[in-house]
Amino acid sequence: MKKVAIIIPARYQSVRFPGKPLVQLSDSSGKIAPLIYWVWNQAKRVIPLRNDYSVTLYIATDDERIRECASNFGASVVMTDISCLNGTERCLDAILKDTRINADIIINFQGDAPLTPVSFVYAIINHMLDNADSSVVTPCVRMSQEQKTQFISDMKQGISGGTTVVFNKYKQALYFSKGLIPFLPNDAETDDLYNIFLHIGLYAYSTDALHQYGNYKPGALETSEKLEQLRFLENDISISVLEMPSPPFSLWELNHPSDKILIESVLKTYTSF
Repeated sequence: MKKVAIIIPARYQSVRFPGKPLVQLSDSSGKIAPLIYWVWNQAKRVIPLRNDYSVTLYIATDDERIRECASNFGASVVMTDISCLNGTERCLDAILKDTRINADIIINFQGDAPLTPVSFVYAIINHMLDNADSSVVTPCVRMSQEQKTQFISDMKQGISGGTTVVFNKYKQALYFSKGLIPFLPNDAETDDLYNIFLHIGLYAYSTDALHQYGNYKPGALETSEKLEQLRFLENDISISVLEMPSPPFSLWELNHPSDKILIESVLKTYTSF
């Protein structure tokens, strides 16, 4: 039986939004809780659907305020180093520091993404289980026309919240960008023929791939785009990309204070997703 560990990386000193793991959000029942609770509560819904794996769940943080908050609602917490540059490094630090996390597959469940559908997590777990040679797998969704227009509008205002991905015919990632890729001709955002794929920041790593990641320094592309997954590509570690059906709501992450309203609107409309 394979062991799967879901790790939620959470840091307090976010550059764009300091303290966001503790930002209060409410759902349709009127429950008010911090962001980190809603992420943990969603990840907790991932229970084995097959008899060939088990699942454990941890929050990895470097901040005592987050540790105390998470412990109070019953989460297993791993204290990690403040020097971790991103969530992938924090996942690696967690498995190195805590012997409880003895897993074959590590899931990086983003600490600012409480709207991540459970089906996406099952998909990347199943892919890793059924493809022994897979090192890293991550999901994407096809951008709607509305999302394309919003993405382009945000770019013109200097806002970079989303990430796009291009991949080859074998569904192996070629590149990830904070910009819109591939290139679109003028006004093509209204043309269905031009497919853009929105990357969803959820990852499954083999333990070996995660250890390899720790052996490399950030490269030019990772540094330029500020996208942690590019370190794998820059060092010739392939990333499988799974196209998933788009949910009936936009997959907002909490990157800016204005995102709070958008996320709460989903929490107040849907009881599960």
